[in-house]
Amino acid sequence: MMEQVSVKVSNGEFGTAMLKALRRLEEISGIKLSKVERLLLAEVGTVEQLLSILVDKPVSIKVLGQKEDSRHNIIERRVNILTANSNSILMDAESRIRVDVLPEAVIQDIRARRLGIGSIIVKHRLETFRRIVEIGCCYSKVRDGSKDRDASTVYRLYEIVYAGVDAFAIKEEFISDVIRRFASLA
Repeated sequence: MMEQVSVKVSNGEFGTAMLKALRRLEEISGIKLSKVERLLLAEVGTVEQLLSILVDKPVSIKVLGQKEDSRHNIIERRVNILTANSNSILMDAESRIRVDVLPEAVIQDIRARRLGIGSIIVKHRLETFRRIVEIGCCYSKVRDGSKDRDASTVYRLYEIVYAGVDAFAIKEEFISDVIRRFASLA
């Protein structure tokens, strides 16, 4: 049986608020987050770069689906971030992107489906701010051979603000056991 638990991240002094949210998530879920999971949930830079460093391998992005609603000026996008050589899925992400507030060159790169949002932001040197809204985990007991083990993912919901407007709303779900396996090899 899969259970899901989440915690809102309060505004205020960011480091303290995030630490409290991480502790609260552990308390209500009954699981202990690894340092890698804590870093991924709290990270406010480019997740592609952090994943690459953690697994000590290049990562790639695979756009699973993307549709544009021109009536509402929104692009909805779903991607995986994978290890470049083994194609192990490290993260699944869903994004809602406001087309009407971003520069045309940024929208063209999003429509091209070649780069992740973080890479596009860096490429175009957009001055942005990331605000983590919620963190959570999904976990269950799974049968692995002759024993039970915990399987889990951790996720976060956040917004990227550009020019004072919430331009991106993103949910990132990290595949914990894959990331832990790669991170322990480094």
